[in-house]
Amino acid sequence: MKDVKADKVEDFWSIHPYLKQSLAMKMETPFDLSVKELVKSFMMRNMSVIENVKAKELEKKWKNLCLDEAALYLRQVELIKEQTKLALDAMKASKD
Repeated sequence: MKDVKADKVEDFWSIHPYLKQSLAMKMETPFDLSVKELVKSFMMRNMSVIENVKAKELEKKWKNLCLDEAALYLRQVELIKEQTKLALDAMKASKD
């Protein structure tokens, strides 16, 4: 027979993929890696006990952060494109 608590935890993470992804992110902290892994393990086991409303709020915040990061990435790519084009145009002009 399957463990009911394990099923609840698994269901929680399938419903909240951005929360799950947040725990997989590399965070730059001054703490030892083992502490980070301990906290991550704690969160993976216990996040399913928080209120559904709070979990949905966190899920939305993480999703919005991912969207903001994607938009920022596109802005950076566009800026690199612009900068590269200017350098290339300048090099072509100096050839003449």
